[in-house]
Amino acid sequence: MSAWAHQGQAVLKDFGAPADLLAEYPWRGPLRLRAARGGVKIRTDSGSFWLRRARVGRDQLQAASLCAEAVHAHGWRPVPRFVRTLYGDPYVVDASGVYYVTPWFSGSVCHFRESGQMQQAVQTLAGWQRAALGSLPVADGLPGSTPSAWTARLREGMDEVRRMESAANGADPTPFQRLVAGVADQLKRRIDEAAAQLQRIEFSRLEQAAKAAGHVCHGRFHGDALLNGGTVTVVDYERVHPGLPETDLASWMQRYLPQHDWDVECTCQLVDKYLGARNVEDGERSDAVRVLAALLAIPMQSLQLVRWYVHGALAWEEEDYVDALEASLEREEGRMRAIKELLRRHALVPTSRETGAEIAMAAAAPMSPPLDPGATVHAVASVVVPEKEGTAPPAGSTESAGLASTVESEQEATLQIRLSPSQRERLQQIQEERRRMREYPDRDRGIRLWGDARSLEESTKPN
Repeated sequence: MSAWAHQGQAVLKDFGAPADLLAEYPWRGPLRLRAARGGVKIRTDSGSFWLRRARVGRDQLQAASLCAEAVHAHGWRPVPRFVRTLYGDPYVVDASGVYYVTPWFSGSVCHFRESGQMQQAVQTLAGWQRAALGSLPVADGLPGSTPSAWTARLREGMDEVRRMESAANGADPTPFQRLVAGVADQLKRRIDEAAAQLQRIEFSRLEQAAKAAGHVCHGRFHGDALLNGGTVTVVDYERVHPGLPETDLASWMQRYLPQHDWDVECTCQLVDKYLGARNVEDGERSDAVRVLAALLAIPMQSLQLVRWYVHGALAWEEEDYVDALEASLEREEGRMRAIKELLRRHALVPTSRETGAEIAMAAAAPMSPPLDPGATVHAVASVVVPEKEGTAPPAGSTESAGLASTVESEQEATLQIRLSPSQRERLQQIQEERRRMREYPDRDRGIRLWGDARSLEESTKPN
């Protein structure tokens, strides 16, 4: 821990701030300063404060100040209200940056390893969003989430996966590049499916409607912004913006649920706690759950690891990246299972016709070129598996070269999946069982389609 410095010119110098910066504020009594939490902690006769250098522009910082005042007026406590300068300004502009001061809140960074703390966090988020409602101008001029931000993130992820594929085909590829190339089809399909779901729920329209209604997103709701001193406290308002409230929750869940292996009960309970705390009406819950399911369908953690590697964002060894991506991919099955159960509990499981239509949308999306039929096997609800790799489906089959087709009698969806030899054998057994069931309709139909053939490529997905 850094030592306290009286008046603290040396502390300010080390921080990169001008030596006369604190003269802009009406302090009481002597000052003691020390470096803390990426800023400077200031102790005075009237309490402790936190000096920070803004990571955003002045317009965004002004929005943060407006939001903090509105939330405080709404009765929310505690709030990091901006301390006004001698001239009444919420921040100080200097050639070295823009600086502002808020009260200091004691506590530690939240890691959300306990279910109780996680539930408290989503309730805190919901309560904060209710208090922040209407605190910002409705106009779209502020930085932050825009109607295309999430789709843009998907496109960037697609581009980075493709670049890694190309690198793996070059001379002397790294282990991480080879790993990404090996799972690229899976990642690109997940991206296409997530983009199709965002389109299906008209995400852009819902986001524009939320902005028009005055909803505000925190924009950075995670452990560094939440200090737990007995309660979860929101301490960072720099990224507040008009937007769809569910995006805050989805980002938080994408960040912290992997450490719980996307536990189904935990996922569903968190959503229910959030919707209840935000007082979302029963008639509006379906839309909120659809939005959450679509955003959670994005393979965010895997794409983030690829991005970090591409841009050299972390001082990791090669094997650290490989281990992290393998762990992320292993959690895919749990993530998709949790989303599917969330939809089922809210009676939002689509019909087979809707499922086929959504997969067809993913196939038509411009983000990813069609998959090579020779490198994949088609698996459907009534499974059709070629006897040998690359063999075309039997004549008369209902499958097409695309990702989806429908059967008028059964309305079953087709999905291309890469299978191992053992999975292929299991699916052939299931196919034979299905044929026998059709021949003997009185036989029990309660079989599990995928049986023991589970992998990251299985067709269970949110809809």
